[in-house]
Parts: sequence; structure tokens; C-alpha cells
Amino acid sequence: MLFALALIMRTKVLDGLYIAIGLLSARFLAEAVVLQQFYYNERFEVHLWHKMLLVTIFLMSCSMIKIFLDFEKQQSIWIAPIFLQDLVLHLYFFV
Repeated sequence: MLFALALIMRTKVLDGLYIAIGLLSARFLAEAVVLQQFYYNERFEVHLWHKMLLVTIFLMSCSMIKIFLDFEKQQSIWIAPIFLQDLVLHLYFFV
């Protein structure tokens, strides 16, 4: 996970860094639950809580756009590209 390595190698503390890490961790955990439910069940069933979790993941990904723009305003050249790569890959997950 590039984001965790970037946190370890940081040179200064950014304002939204810990919020971004918490949001990323929550999204990774929610995605793992969704993938486990969809791929390892015998039947493919979409329940209401699956839909709610998918909408929550999508909203988390959309809110990360603002965090990325905040990183760009702070002229963070080391975390913004990593965050953008993670954001694009996970939004691609929904396409």
C-alpha cells in the first residue's frame, strides 16, 4: 500500500493526512467485506445492506476528491500523486 509507505516517509505533517488515512482504511475494509460477500457466497444475492455499503464506498471515494484538492492547495508533491492514483483506481472499481 503506497499510501502507508508515504506516511512513513513523510517530511511534514499535512492538515488532512490523518483524515485521509482513516477514510482510506475504512474504505478498504468496506471493500473487503463487499468482495468477500460477492465472491465467496454460493449464491449471488444483493441485499439492502450490500447496496448501502456500495453507496457508502462510492460516497467515500467522492469525498476523497476534496481531500485531494486540499493536498494540491498545500503543494504536497509527495502525497497528492499517491492519493490521486488510489482515488482513480477505486473509482474505476465502480465502472
